[in-house]
Parts: sequence; C-alpha cells; structure tokens
Amino acid sequence: MSNVFTSPYKISKSLDLSQIPAARWLVIYDEKLDARISGLKKKYPHIKVKAGEGLKEFSSFEKLSQKMIRLEEKSGRIEGILAVGGGSVGDTAAFLASIYRRGIRLIHIPTTYLSVIDSAFGGKTAVNAGGAKNQLGTFYPAEKVLIAKDLLPKDFSKIEDAWAELFKISLLDLKLWKKVSSVKKVNEKDFWCLVPHAIDLKQKIVKRDPQEKKGIRKFLNLGHTIGHVLEMTSKLSGGYLSHGQAVALGVYLENDFLHDQKCISKRDFQEIKTQWERHFSLESLLRHGRLLWSRSLFQKLLLKDKKNTSSKVQIVSLSRIGHPQIKEFDSEQIIDFLWGQWLKSHRLL
Repeated sequence: MSNVFTSPYKISKSLDLSQIPAARWLVIYDEKLDARISGLKKKYPHIKVKAGEGLKEFSSFEKLSQKMIRLEEKSGRIEGILAVGGGSVGDTAAFLASIYRRGIRLIHIPTTYLSVIDSAFGGKTAVNAGGAKNQLGTFYPAEKVLIAKDLLPKDFSKIEDAWAELFKISLLDLKLWKKVSSVKKVNEKDFWCLVPHAIDLKQKIVKRDPQEKKGIRKFLNLGHTIGHVLEMTSKLSGGYLSHGQAVALGVYLENDFLHDQKCISKRDFQEIKTQWERHFSLESLLRHGRLLWSRSLFQKLLLKDKKNTSSKVQIVSLSRIGHPQIKEFDSEQIIDFLWGQWLKSHRLL
C-alpha cells in the first residue's frame, strides 16, 4: 500500500486488467456499470451500490461494511478494494478501505468526468454525518488510479461537473488558467489535453500539504464553502444541483462576495466573471437547484463547514489569479451580503 499522497495514474482507452496488481481484490462498483465491467466481475468478488449522496450517509456505509464482512467470510480474506464509480462511490469505498483492518489496499477506477480530476486523487475519503457533507473521513491515497475512457459517460454534455472543477483549480495557477481561458467552448479534445495538467497541479498542492496542516491544501476548496451549502440546501428542497454545479455556483458567489469585501482586484474579478459566464449559466443553475433560501439554515450549514477552525468561516480568496490565500469572515458578513444585496439584485427574494 502506498505511503505517499500522490497516486500514479494511467489514462487509456479501455480498462486493462493487467494493470491491476495480483491480490484478493473486492470490487465496489456503481450499479449503472453492471453490464460494462463484466471482466472485473468475473475475476473478483464484487458488491454493487447505488451511487449518490445517499451512499455517503453513515447508515448506508454501515450496511456496505456488513456486506463486505459477510462476503469475506464466504469467499476468503480481502486484501484491497477496487473503487469503480464516481465521487460518492470513490469516497465511500476509500473510507472503508482506510479503516477496514486499519487499512487495506485501494485502487480508484473513476467513471465520471468529475471523479477523474477530483475525488480519485488527493487521498481524501469521507462520508456525511449530522446533516453536513464529509464530516467523517480519513486521508488515504490510492496506490494507483486507472482511468478508462470507455467507462465514462458516452454523452460528453455531462462534462459540466468536471469542467467546474477544472475551472476552479485553474484559478490556483496562472499557467493553467491561461490554458483554460483559451477554450472558447468545452470539447472532448481540449478536456483530455487539460486533464493531466489539472491532476498534476492537484497532486503538487497535495504533496506540499498532504494532511491539510499548513493550510496550502485548503486552496483546493475554492468555491466549496458556499458551494457545499448550496448543494445541501438543494437536496433538502428537492432540487437537482450536483456537486460540480454547486462548486460552479460557489465560485461565482464567492467571487462576488470577495469583490464586495475588496479582497480581489476589479480586473481579476471581472476576468473570472467573464470566463465563468462563457461556460456556465447562472439562471440555469439557480433554476436547476431549486435552492432553499433560508437565512437561518444557510448560516447553520455555513458554520458546519469542516474548514472552519473557530466561529469564523474560511473562504479561499485570490489576491490575484494564481495567488490563493485563506480569508476568515464572520458568518453574518456572508449572510448580510447574500440577503442584503445578492439575492435581491437577482430577484430571488
């Protein structure tokens, strides 16, 4: 099992089973992939799961753990987990691998565009608890990440979630930002050209601060402070805001807030806004999310954010593009901006 916090990866047209080291692996996979991973299922014992935030609830995690124990009793000792799916499958299966017998082997096989550049790398594992995202988790990097293009959605229009993550991480590095900014309309060729740059940048940041002790790794949470709140409120109101869409909206809102607080230059604020509006639709995201604009609930979830170290709310700010820093605010400052200006200006109140 790898002791480093960066995972070697391979991008290929289809999954090459010879890339999986010899071991007694358990495949935990998204049920939607049932017909597409027959080779893995023939070779290894497997458990299928229903992907989504419901999988990350602690009650679901407990059931998955029990299934794994029963399967091991029936078929023999399990040495590692192959996590085959998107972010919810990867987060949950990796958390299980990290605590099962104090840690067994782990390989990620991401099957969504978002997980290719996000959850499969960096070693964060998590399940939800207490009505908030990712409250229980560990740091546990995969020993390897295998990216098979034929396991990803055939419909490339489903790229929006991944593009939101790629857009976000590009703001942390001026060279990558220039590459992303040069893309007029997202297409498959440009996406796969940019993927290695995004992965390498994330792993570079993680290597400098593997367990988020120095604050450097927190830069990867740009857009997530407000984004996670939006994701949870959308879920509560019966909306359909995905993680990537929530991050995209979080980047937009945090950019507006930080500009209001004079934390970012007018020039960079406008550049980010212009590029964002080229690829995302604010009106569409708000409509899709069916967001529950409850001031008290929003503040409660904001204060639950795991990045917070006190009663202050931490937001990743940019002194300029490519130069992130952590800023702390009273939750009331954020709430007052949203309810006092932003929501009214967008006719949401």
